[in-house]
This record gives sequence, structure tokens and C-alpha cells, in this order.
Amino acid sequence: MKIFDDIRSSCERSLQAMGINAECYLLPGGVGLKLIGKAHHNLNQLNALPIVECDLSELDSINLNFMDHEKVISLVLPFRTQIPFAELNKFNLKELKASRALSSDFESLTRHELETLEIPGCNLSNLDFCQKFALRKLNLADTQVSDLQPLQNSELEELDLFKTRVNDISSLNCEKMINLVLSGTPIKSISPLSLSKKLRKLEIRGTSVSDLSPLAETEIKELYLPGSEVKSIDSLAYLPIENLNIIGLELRDLSCLSTLPLRSLAISPNLLCREDLEFLENLEIDRLRGPGDNEDQTSLVFFQKYLQNPDSD
Repeated sequence: MKIFDDIRSSCERSLQAMGINAECYLLPGGVGLKLIGKAHHNLNQLNALPIVECDLSELDSINLNFMDHEKVISLVLPFRTQIPFAELNKFNLKELKASRALSSDFESLTRHELETLEIPGCNLSNLDFCQKFALRKLNLADTQVSDLQPLQNSELEELDLFKTRVNDISSLNCEKMINLVLSGTPIKSISPLSLSKKLRKLEIRGTSVSDLSPLAETEIKELYLPGSEVKSIDSLAYLPIENLNIIGLELRDLSCLSTLPLRSLAISPNLLCREDLEFLENLEIDRLRGPGDNEDQTSLVFFQKYLQNPDSD
């Protein structure tokens, strides 16, 4: 709505007048702020603003005293921040993102009522500190985590385990899971996802997963399989999948694709014969691409490239 755009623009002009380069956006209960650039002065002037969310990701370092600790409930800390998590105890945070943070005092976070926690690349292996949180979103990518038992009572909706050491998700409560990333993990089975009636997006790139049958009763819309050991997608028949990536997979049969409402398909043309390509052409998929192709490539461009040369990659 124009009135909200006007308020946002007015707020950004006020910040510029203070010599502060920042993006401002409206949120329930106040405003969100993203500080742009490395160096900032006069930040104490921001204390009077109703800031409830502050993104400091572009800064090298920061003094947190410029914020009203009672109002701010969401923080994005600078990349590789050295700020001890104990220094956040003056806040009562609902959301925290600290990518590759060098701090390791994760127990200090237990005083918060976190619903979103994103700590990719941190030096972390133990999740015991998470047991008291009512987490809905958790990003543990590139950590040393292997045991998900502390999350058994969490009703997670989004979980990123990319390149963790997790090899079993049976301890997870998957009933409310919407987005799940298991790519690059030693996981072999996705059986617990048979209970994930709300699952919409799953990534299992570079895993030993071969059986997709646990997805047969889900409402999944996006599925990414490159580098997995999947040989058959028959169990996906008639699911509401709109985006599917099967690049690199040598599948026994592609006929299942005709039962899916696909809008985007990524596949390896070099693994297809002419009959396969003609079958795909009849599906009239909007976006169709091979390895290295633009993600928005149309099916028309795809077939101009590959139907003439079915052995090209």
C-alpha cells in the first residue's frame, strides 16, 4: 500500500539526514532496519526509533548499545562476529541469525524465547541448549551436529542440515515440517517424512537416499535430487510437485512425470534418448533446463538446444 511505502521512504530520509545509510521496512509493532556499508556513526540517535528488527550483517563490528533492548526481538549479527552470545542477554529475542559466528557460548542463548535460530557455519556439535526453545525455523548448515535428539519436542517448520553429520532424522517431530534440507549429509532414509503432511520442499542432493516412497502421501511441491541414489521416481506419481531437479539421475522410467503439475524441471539431456526428449516436449513444461543452463530457461530454448543434439550435455 502506498501509505506504507511513504512511511518507509520518510524513515529512510530521516536516517540519511542523520548520516546513516540503511534500509527501513515496516513490521508489526515497529520497524525493521538493515544497516548498509561497513562504517556507521551517530548510531545512538537510533535509540529513539521503534526498531524491533535489526540486520547488522554488512558491518564488520558493532556496539549493540544503540538499540532499545526491550523493543528489539530480531537480530542479524555481522558475519563471523566475535560478539559473545552472553552480550545478547539484555535483549529478549525471538529471532537470531549469526552466520559463522566465532562465539561458542550457546548456553547463553537459553534465556531467550527463540522461534528462529540461524547459525550456519558455527563451531557447534551439541544441541542441548535448544531443548527449551519453541523453534519453528532452525539453520544448522555446515556445523558438526550429528544428534537431533534434543529437538524431539520441537515443532519445526523449517530445518537446514546441509553438510552436517546427521545420518538419522527419526528423532524429529516431522508433522509440521514444511521445508527440509538434508543435502550433503550421510543420511540414507527419509522414512520419518511419511508423517509430514505439510511438507512442501525437500532437498536431498548428494545423499545415499534411494527410496522416495515416504513422500507418497505428502503434498510436496519442490524436490531436489541431484547426487542422490534415486533410480525410480514412480512413487511420486500424482503428487503436486511443481519444481523438480533430477539432474544426473539415471532413471529407469520417466512416465511418472506426465502425472505431475510441473512448472520447472531440471534434467540431464545426455542421459536421454530421442524418445525421452519427445516425451518431455509433449508435457509442455514452462521452464526446462539441463546442467549449466539458466534457471529460467524456457522449454522452447531447451528443445532447440537438445532435441537436435540429444547426446549433448
